[in-house]
Amino acid sequence: MKFIKKMFVIIGAIIGVILASLFIFFYIPFTVNKLYMYNSEQKVLWEAKDVLLFYGASLSACGTVILGVVAYKQNNRLNEVNISLQKQFKQREDDNFIANYSCLVLLEALKFTFSSNIPCNYEYHYEQMLQDNSYNEELEKTVMGFECSIDLKPIKGYPALIYVKDFDLFERADDTIKMGACLFASNIDDYYSRVAIKKEKASFNITVLIDANRRKEIKESIDKYDGRIMVEMKFDLVTDNYVVTKCKCRAELICSDYNFTKEMYDTYKVLEGTQPICFWYGHEILSEEKIKTKAEEF
Repeated sequence: MKFIKKMFVIIGAIIGVILASLFIFFYIPFTVNKLYMYNSEQKVLWEAKDVLLFYGASLSACGTVILGVVAYKQNNRLNEVNISLQKQFKQREDDNFIANYSCLVLLEALKFTFSSNIPCNYEYHYEQMLQDNSYNEELEKTVMGFECSIDLKPIKGYPALIYVKDFDLFERADDTIKMGACLFASNIDDYYSRVAIKKEKASFNITVLIDANRRKEIKESIDKYDGRIMVEMKFDLVTDNYVVTKCKCRAELICSDYNFTKEMYDTYKVLEGTQPICFWYGHEILSEEKIKTKAEEF
């Protein structure tokens, strides 16, 4: 049905063009000629040939204007097509660049340190600084902290910088899939930290700010369930070519040996029989000026 309507429109347009052409190029000149033939005895300033020449010149001028408008429209259309092709070409270049210089990792191991230090001068810390989301500064509780050294296993490329957005720690209550929430922490600033690149490994540190009572609860909860935890981290990885990979890693970890000196489970590795997973949230190419590390900024 749509095809038939379209054909009628096209046929109507063709007939209209033909009729308009006949009127302009044949009827009007013929009428001018006839008028002068029947009124040849009257004195006028113009002769028939003068009127026809003027009419022909006017048609030529109109044709030139129409051709100019058509050329202008075509030129704009070509420019739009050219810009679109350039964007597509740049997108392909960016996609190839990202494919060659991006990275992906898996969470491999981590180590806790529950020291008695009270963190201060946060701006001078080179590691990623996060804060417990339940912490309320208005209560004027003592800000404590615990450090965590994290090892990542690269599965594609190596990261040079990292920005940890969120760090979530869950206690493994039993052998079921239910997990008891233990800690939710988010970054307190917008600066990247450098990653220590090792053979088949990339490491970095974080410090989590938390009040003393919450830190005690977390430590006792981990000890209660025999050092079995689940960790989930959301972060941005940056390679040396400034390709940013946004991802979230999750792994179930276990500490097989209790550290009697520190009186805690401190070193965790991926639980045997489980697989760490990584969720990809996109890529981005940033300029060097937009990425600032803490060491360079402070």
